Amino acid sequence: MKEIRLHGRGGQGAAKGSEMLTMGFVYDDKYAASFPMYGAARKGAAVAAFVRYDEIPVREKTQIYHPDCLMIFDASLMDFPETWDGFKPGGVVILNTDEEITESPHPNIGTLGIIDATKIAMEEIGIPAVNTTILASLAVTTGWLGIEGLKKAYGEYFSGKALDKNKNCTDRAYKETKVIKYEVKQ
Repeated sequence: MKEIRLHGRGGQGAAKGSEMLTMGFVYDDKYAASFPMYGAARKGAAVAAFVRYDEIPVREKTQIYHPDCLMIFDASLMDFPETWDGFKPGGVVILNTDEEITESPHPNIGTLGIIDATKIAMEEIGIPAVNTTILASLAVTTGWLGIEGLKKAYGEYFSGKALDKNKNCTDRAYKETKVIKYEVKQ
């Protein structure tokens, strides 16, 4: 079973992103479960969401304490120790940033997917809801699920022009994600 923890800020779409990611796994013939955890319920406040997926049914519904993957919707959240709590050595990080990364942001990162999801979201949908862009970056970085499964999942949440714009975010993330591999010292 893979465990993914999403860290974002209110308004970036982390909670809805966890739901869409779960549906994307289901469309890729996997089993998945998700749920969000809200702090202060206001725009800009820290939000965490959790996703588990596997080839067999996922029954565990607790928060994730030892994630295989962190999806960081806002680079400023890297400064919070709780973002990194329990992160497994050799794990995957998907990071929304416009900065050039030259060194590993954390010693446990084995694979880093970098995407300027805010720029893409602003250009494609006009608001900084980065979830569909970051989900596509996860697919590119890990291969855990396909882009087409994600696009099908988006149809459960968007329609018309909004659906088309979010699919455009996905297509751009597919092309613009930069993947860096690090050697992790055990």
